[in-house]
Amino acid sequence: MLLGIDARDEEESRTDTIMIAQYDEQSKSTKIISIMRDSYVDIPDYGYNKINAAHAYGGVETFRKTLKVNFDLDVHYFAMVDFKSFPKVVDVAFPEGIEINVEKAMSKGISSTLTAGTHKLSGDQLLDYVRFRQDEESDFGRVRRKQEVLKVLSDEFSEINNIVKLPKVLGTITPSY
Repeated sequence: MLLGIDARDEEESRTDTIMIAQYDEQSKSTKIISIMRDSYVDIPDYGYNKINAAHAYGGVETFRKTLKVNFDLDVHYFAMVDFKSFPKVVDVAFPEGIEINVEKAMSKGISSTLTAGTHKLSGDQLLDYVRFRQDEESDFGRVRRKQEVLKVLSDEFSEINNIVKLPKVLGTITPSY
């Protein structure tokens, strides 16, 4: 499970990104599903609310229980990233940036101005790319871009040259607990 949290200062954080990945060793393939953050679900001990509230109510354990109760998903491993750690991880692992085909101009509601075309995006630009939702696709486009970026990052990390960077990358992630 990958949770992107929208932590700001000391407030309890909701999940901005919810992705579940499964790796099949036999076929050497990865499957990724995204759960829309506004999905209305039963949060154990808290009642019905949007699924992104589960983390704010009780952290990862409450989120895991919520997945089990509503989707019969029993998640054993998780990673969390926030607005601060994601760009750092990308910039340390890929100092030249990550190549992405930006499908349209994007600037509204994000800090970068992204133009259409293939570009090497820095960590901050990549975060803006996946967070953009000020168009007709709204959250659906954002989820699609997050899956696209996760696939690109996964492919890039699997290359032998990038595996050796893993200890340095892990050192940039600030533990959440």
